[in-house]
Amino acid sequence: MRAASGASAYSASKFGLLGLGRSLNLEGRQDNIRVTTIIPGGMRTHFFDRFVEQGIPAPDSALLQDPANVARTILFAARMPAGSDVQELQELVVTSPFESGWPLSDLLQPTRTSTSADR
Repeated sequence: MRAASGASAYSASKFGLLGLGRSLNLEGRQDNIRVTTIIPGGMRTHFFDRFVEQGIPAPDSALLQDPANVARTILFAARMPAGSDVQELQELVVTSPFESGWPLSDLLQPTRTSTSADR
């Protein structure tokens, strides 16, 4: 996960969730409560449908991940054996192999720009 210029609120929310999860994990240990924060990347859902009507370029759906991948990750984390607290499983960032994060410039469908040959 990384921060990006022009996405301060987005980055703050993601990093804030990680801090909250880490604190809750520490607070819950005495009661055998584990917390795993799962941060999914772009997924093929109807979330991006509204982009077109708002004039925002929509990401190429072929580059987004199947929501079932995140569901399998949640099941994996939930099925960890009782008494285990693997630090690396406190935070799971699940993304498509084609996604590099926000902004979605790497997922946007390419647009044709005019060149001097077009004029």
